[in-house]
Amino acid sequence: MLLQSIEHTIQEYLSRFDSDAAILTDLTMLIQDGVNITSRKEFRGHVTCGAILFEPDGSILMVHHRALGKWFLPGGHIEGTDECLRDAAIRELIEETDIKQSDLVPFNSWVDREPFDVDRHIIPANVNRNEPAHIHWDFRYIFQANSQVGKIQLAEIMDWKYLKTEALPPTLRDRIRSRLSD
Repeated sequence: MLLQSIEHTIQEYLSRFDSDAAILTDLTMLIQDGVNITSRKEFRGHVTCGAILFEPDGSILMVHHRALGKWFLPGGHIEGTDECLRDAAIRELIEETDIKQSDLVPFNSWVDREPFDVDRHIIPANVNRNEPAHIHWDFRYIFQANSQVGKIQLAEIMDWKYLKTEALPPTLRDRIRSRLSD
């Protein structure tokens, strides 16, 4: 069921952002080959989910990932209990930041249902976990909240901060600007 939801999500996403087809080509091929793209142990690549959490002033929440030592959007791997990618993004946001689901408020029409962005990036090898370098296709959903970050998940997150749009990594910054102006 989750795989069907992912396939549907990809189709909907590409109907809105056909210029991103190249980002999703390899993922689509893995699906066609019957690869379990929901398993974090699939090292040809797998799907993850992220949350773009906007503050009223336009700043965006970033978390400092402990294992990779870098700043990212909140997010992570899909779990067996997730019925769709959006649910996984919400679960990860709640787990990492202690923001309550009841405090999430609609952002605007289409972005409340569909991914706002898909990012394809390489995760470096992790010798401690015996994991080779692999690809993440991170489906990112956009949210606003009526509450602030609470107790962060210290097992995975070292710190958090809000960044103004202009201080974001260039690719994310440019996508946010262009897609919110549509």
